Amino acid sequence: MKLTTIILSMVLCVFLASTGNSTVLWQEDFDRFNQDITCGKSGSNETQCTAPTGYTSWFAETKGWSGSNPSFINGIVSTAGREGRGWRINLRTVCATNYENVLNANKISTDSNPVYLRWYGRESWNDFRYSSYEKLFRLKNNSGSQIIIPEWMGDGTKTFFRVWLNNSSVMDWTNFNLKTFTDSVAPDGVKDVWMCYELKIDLANNKYEFFVNDVSMGEKSAKKALSTSYRVKGVAIGGNQNNVACTSGTKPCWTPSSDFKTRDYDDIVLSTEKVGCAPIAPPVPITPVNESWYLSAKTWCDANGYVIVESIAVPTKVTPVNETWYANAKTWCDANGWSIVDLRTATPVNETWYLSAKTWCDNNGWVIVKP
Repeated sequence: MKLTTIILSMVLCVFLASTGNSTVLWQEDFDRFNQDITCGKSGSNETQCTAPTGYTSWFAETKGWSGSNPSFINGIVSTAGREGRGWRINLRTVCATNYENVLNANKISTDSNPVYLRWYGRESWNDFRYSSYEKLFRLKNNSGSQIIIPEWMGDGTKTFFRVWLNNSSVMDWTNFNLKTFTDSVAPDGVKDVWMCYELKIDLANNKYEFFVNDVSMGEKSAKKALSTSYRVKGVAIGGNQNNVACTSGTKPCWTPSSDFKTRDYDDIVLSTEKVGCAPIAPPVPITPVNESWYLSAKTWCDANGYVIVESIAVPTKVTPVNETWYANAKTWCDANGWSIVDLRTATPVNETWYLSAKTWCDNNGWVIVKP
């Protein structure tokens, strides 16, 4: 049986959805992807991979990697998500400052202030006392320029959370730090544990507030405020990572033979109101029934033995190989120059609705298939 399939890709849903009195400007939980997607280790310094739908670009910092472990630098993988998938970065002990592990999302259409960035994060290493920076996000303005970078930071004695502004102003939250211990010491509730983080950004009033598991770590103002005309219009997940500058035996490092630790992200939300750590309402399911091409496509499919289904529900193709008569029939056909063929040869590719339908299916994780 010939199986005609439109190759699909899962869609990132970037949308406006009401949640009480707040508006979700952008969100990503990675659970829309029905398979792992990773950015590998080709390239001498930085690899650019094909960005998933909803993102403009995707990079992996590849300078200095060697060997087969880990098998990828960063990716959307099932092992990273709290439920389903998340985004994982495999970190090296020392990385070049000019190369990044980053997913750049599509621009946000709405101007809002203040905004709240909520995410769940998990660190398998959390002694960044000697790190110049561990960029968690880059937040961008309308022109695509970075204006705010939330990051882990070290001062030689502790790890803390810092917000860097593009006018070189910084704000530190030293009452929360990732603690300081090595792999030989038992975790204290932060390492290898999912934590809920949220950053309030009020550009109009130069106010920033950091929350950990819904507990405020305090509100701060930058010594020099950003332009009050700025708005957060873009989210880049990740950035320059893990410039630890550590020395095994003198400054804490992980085992050189492993040469990496992991940073995981999940359930990222940018909202006009505080999100908190409770789950938000799931997005509306994607369906083609209201698309302009759907009625014509369904009529044709019904007449020609095709179906339009979500990619995860692709039916098993029909084949006679397990029928009781098949072995004898094939033996006879092979001996006498005959063959068993599928007579249903219709294909939708020349139908007027096909291009619109294929584009929509490619972007939304659906497929047109002959069962």
